[in-house]
Amino acid sequence: MKVTLIMASSIENKDLKEKPFWFLQPLTLAYLAGLTPPRVEVQAIDDRFEPIDYDEPRDLVGISFHTFAARRAYQIADEFRKRGTRVVLGGHHATLAPQEAIRHADAVLTGEAEGVWEQVIRDAERGQLQRFYRRDTSAPLSDLRINRSIFDDKGYAPIGMVEATRGCPHLCDFCSVSTFYNHSFRYRSPRDVAEEVERIGRKFVFFVDDNITADREAAKALFRELIPLKIRWVSQASLQTAQDPELMRLMQASGCLGVLAGIESIEPANLRQVNKSWNIANRSLAESLGIFREHGIGILGSFFLGMDGDTPESLNRMVEFARSQHLLAALFNLFTPYPGTKLHETFTREGRIRIQDWWLNPEYKYGKVVFHPKGMSAEELEETRVRLYREFYGIPSLAQRFFDTRVNCRDAWHIYLFAAMNLPAFRRFREGRDEM
Repeated sequence: MKVTLIMASSIENKDLKEKPFWFLQPLTLAYLAGLTPPRVEVQAIDDRFEPIDYDEPRDLVGISFHTFAARRAYQIADEFRKRGTRVVLGGHHATLAPQEAIRHADAVLTGEAEGVWEQVIRDAERGQLQRFYRRDTSAPLSDLRINRSIFDDKGYAPIGMVEATRGCPHLCDFCSVSTFYNHSFRYRSPRDVAEEVERIGRKFVFFVDDNITADREAAKALFRELIPLKIRWVSQASLQTAQDPELMRLMQASGCLGVLAGIESIEPANLRQVNKSWNIANRSLAESLGIFREHGIGILGSFFLGMDGDTPESLNRMVEFARSQHLLAALFNLFTPYPGTKLHETFTREGRIRIQDWWLNPEYKYGKVVFHPKGMSAEELEETRVRLYREFYGIPSLAQRFFDTRVNCRDAWHIYLFAAMNLPAFRRFREGRDEM
């Protein structure tokens, strides 16, 4: 039996003329390959840059995808099924919208694959695929099997991809992570994680976790295990991390260069809207960000644009705040209602969705507002987003943020990270491309 595993790309990425040097390994495919029995031949295709031969003989295709890649994933699935090849869909979007996904598949795997993918393979071998598969309980994170050989000779960025935790304990209205992981948060044995890092042998590691410091004591134990390895690493973490001095010291000592943190908004009313007031509990945003800088940890700040309290003036204050805090980089994301989230339910009930099933709409492009904002028109919000990116990644801002000896130009590693996060965005906007 031969199984082909595919990571679906967004439609926009199919227009790429060449593979960007920063493409990271799709770790989900390595997990699925590791769960596949040795008797089964496994092929992996990264749809972002690899062609798909639909006529090549295979017995089963598994496609993992996020919401932005849903339309492309369904295109791929439909092409295989036209040729009589069985298709299993899984990943975040299939979990959030399984009844939609099954229209393009023979089976849908919702939630995590451990303890389920093996059953999918057995059923496929017998010709008895079920329509839906889901594990009723959270999978244990001990003895994870990861087959990274599927990435050999594909030219991915030289970064070790490792998972230390799964899920997030917070229930923010806009986030699909909690739904996917069935409102759970777990962490692996710190020793197991450290041993995996050693086996990979990379000096720069990306922990793919949604919130690596969500359990502070587990995080401290992990960072103690990492210190002797002398690696440099990045991940995602909440600003609440700054409330624990010991955690911050261990984070720095273990080699943390920077983290992606969901700042979301500088307006308290906006944070209350999405159930994230905890972001400013006990300390202001500026105080928390200052503590990270004092420890040499850069912040890739993620912001939302178009929340109910946003106006053009408040968004101007937001980008100035991002500059004044010398953020490593920033993401100015449109406030987007993902299917399966409380935010989507709220906007649907209020009649504020302006592009229904936007992830399937051929006219949708990344950067297009899919709902009706309160503080400005949708068109004005789209224009504001481009303007904020141009300002934040313009030369005056680059210089202002770079010359911070505590973090962004602290040493060669920090300079490398700053350049990697900023120069591609600078080039895109200098060339007049606004796809970010």
